[in-house]
Amino acid sequence: MEERLLREGSDAEGQSNNRESIYLRTKVWSEVNKMWRIALPSSLFRMTSFGSIIVAQAFIGHSSELGLAAYALLQSTFIRFLYGLMV
Repeated sequence: MEERLLREGSDAEGQSNNRESIYLRTKVWSEVNKMWRIALPSSLFRMTSFGSIIVAQAFIGHSSELGLAAYALLQSTFIRFLYGLMV
């Protein structure tokens, strides 16, 4: 956390800028990798859970209106509870 992103160069100006640029790129790439390692599973969970809800609603909607209403009520309370636990 205390490490500087840009190093201070002491030799030729062109080589120093090139080193700083490469160093900055590697630091940014490493931080992006760390961010996606955390964010990707959460994003995939949200997309797949939304997809499964839509497919289940479509199948239940074909059977009866009462079943669709019951599923919608259960789904809205249950999913909100799960998202509340996730956040």
